[in-house]
Amino acid sequence: MIYLKNISTPQGVFIPKCRGAKGDLLFSLKNTVNQSVTEMSVVDEWARGLYFRFEVKLPAEVASGEYEYSLTDDAGVISEGILIVGESSNPKEYNKVIQYEQY
Repeated sequence: MIYLKNISTPQGVFIPKCRGAKGDLLFSLKNTVNQSVTEMSVVDEWARGLYFRFEVKLPAEVASGEYEYSLTDDAGVISEGILIVGESSNPKEYNKVIQYEQY
């Protein structure tokens, strides 16, 4: 899962790389609520490694929420997954000591 802040300044994104890119890269975001699609052309900043790394500048009309992302090139889909736009919440973890009595 990828987390992005809902800001208009460029942010770095790391996408798992299952194969090398062949041609131009297209990064697509599909809102899971209203099914709107935002597409942007990106350039991989790392020639080697296990991840694609590129800068994303979100448009002003992108709403906070959950998105399905896909990274494609001229040969097809490279990577797909879930992306969250907005502030990430820190889940609370409760550590309660459990004591058992033996009868």
